[in-house]
Amino acid sequence: MRSDPLELRHNILNRLPVIDNFYSLFDPILGYPVSTDGKHILLTLRFKHSLHDVNAAERLMKTLHRTLLRYNSSDVHILIVGGLCHSAANTRVIKHDVAQIAVISVFGFVLIYALFVPSIAAIWLLLVPCYAVSTALGIMSITCASLSGLALGFGASVLGIAEDYAVHMHFALGNGDANRILPVIIPSLLHGFLVNVSGFVILLFSGIPAIRQLAYFSILTLTIGFLLAIVILPVCPFFASSSRKHADINEQQRLPIYGITVSCVISLLIICTVLFHLIHVDVSPQTIGAEALKLHQDAEFLRKIWGIDEDNILIVKGQNRDAALATARQIVATLKKLDPNNKVKTLTALLPSVEELQANLTRWHAFTQKYGEHLVQTLNKTGEYYGFSSTAFEPFLQILKSPVPSFDSDVLRSAGLGMILDTYLHEDEKDGAVRILLRTDRIVDISQFDQQIASCIIALSPSDLEKILLKQFTSEKYLVPAAWVICVLLLFLWFRNIPQALLAALPPLCSLCCILTWFVVSGHSLTIAGIAAMPLVLGLSADHGILVTHELAKGVKTGVSRAVLVSSLTTLTSMGLLVLAQHPALHAMGEVIFWGLLVESPAALLLLPKLTAPMKRT
Repeated sequence: MRSDPLELRHNILNRLPVIDNFYSLFDPILGYPVSTDGKHILLTLRFKHSLHDVNAAERLMKTLHRTLLRYNSSDVHILIVGGLCHSAANTRVIKHDVAQIAVISVFGFVLIYALFVPSIAAIWLLLVPCYAVSTALGIMSITCASLSGLALGFGASVLGIAEDYAVHMHFALGNGDANRILPVIIPSLLHGFLVNVSGFVILLFSGIPAIRQLAYFSILTLTIGFLLAIVILPVCPFFASSSRKHADINEQQRLPIYGITVSCVISLLIICTVLFHLIHVDVSPQTIGAEALKLHQDAEFLRKIWGIDEDNILIVKGQNRDAALATARQIVATLKKLDPNNKVKTLTALLPSVEELQANLTRWHAFTQKYGEHLVQTLNKTGEYYGFSSTAFEPFLQILKSPVPSFDSDVLRSAGLGMILDTYLHEDEKDGAVRILLRTDRIVDISQFDQQIASCIIALSPSDLEKILLKQFTSEKYLVPAAWVICVLLLFLWFRNIPQALLAALPPLCSLCCILTWFVVSGHSLTIAGIAAMPLVLGLSADHGILVTHELAKGVKTGVSRAVLVSSLTTLTSMGLLVLAQHPALHAMGEVIFWGLLVESPAALLLLPKLTAPMKRT
């Protein structure tokens, strides 16, 4: 390589577009980008796993640190940056938070059950969330390519919501005979389950993979917990028994007072709308990651050494690879004519056209016929001089004697250029379309191209990319209103009674009002993670509002009051404790859940009965 008799460095390495990404020198011996002061070397690692694969990222970072410790010294500083550091940092902080919160949550569960469920049924109530969460994690590990740290951290604290339906079933069966209670409580639980799940279904439309995975995890956990509660628990030994005397299950039916209920709903809607416009919503990606400040400082250090890459991007789409490459070549040729100083980085230099391939083959055959024997002698002498074996150049020499194989992307991958190929060429598995990436130093005006070619181009400047990312994150804040609208629609579809639907909608409105009031008073920003936690609060509070409304309307005691209290306390003990987390995303979620659950139980148990009146008997 030092002798380089074939001048590979000059003819091949200098043509690689990746080299132009650095404002630096290219060392002729090491082959690594070296800074202009000669004190910094940049190494690039290609990671075969997804950046969202937290376990793989953590393993890789540990391996890198162990390896680098051998070479670290006082005069050598090694800095590792990139998305993998972000994933590994998230994993480390989330594991610490989960371990801390899990211990407190288990202690809280035991204390709550000791006070409110003094029977052997508490064992079943503890087993339900454990089974639901573990089963949901097992399904996710099979169906998802990688598990997000945010979803795992949230999932570890979802025990409180997983046992919600089991708690309601326990107190309902303790209030009467199962044959009389089950037909009453199961429809109410099903209604609450559908409304609760609807909030997380909305999150499945999020543009952030971690939030979509969080929603998927929550839906699985709720579904498994619900099925266990209505199918398995009623036939479990000791579960349906209670040391308490069965209460009189017949009471006078109560219906909402229409005028007061409507006034309360409208007032809360107005207050929530005003508060939502007063709070500051921070949709920056830094709010969902750990050690964001350190990562930002490291990135600034790299920019200082290597310069700032402000390339503009052109995306060229074609029905197949040849069509996309042909269009890209026309664009490159046009750009060279319009602005010779505008450097273009793309694959067209590495993947020549059919005509260029034929011309290259013609020149190659002419070269081998004229200089083939001399080249063989030169290689053998050079190899013998440097101590190579006699067969060291045999693969290359075979090309002189046999037809040249076709040149395609597989050849580039065999040569170790797969990373460049994947960066600049993307083949869509769904529609079979191929997209070629072109990077230019200056902004390109698409109107300068032929209309047919311009229709195949998407031009993006650095500011455009930033706006697209910001727009995507900004759209996340509309998930909360969408979740509440879906929740209300399901209430109306199920009750088919406007007063009852509005009555059941009051607890989630009270929770939302309390959350927004806290953020306005404290001056804290509502982040993407906090927005993702709101559907959980809305769903759980709507769940409790539905059960209380059903009990009041039917006049059948099903132990809802005690069940709502225990369910709220266990959820607050598990998920509300996320407010103690160091990870910014988990802390933001805990903040929303804590303040939301703080008022939903009093609203369901105290406010709703006050807004009803006994039904007049006819």
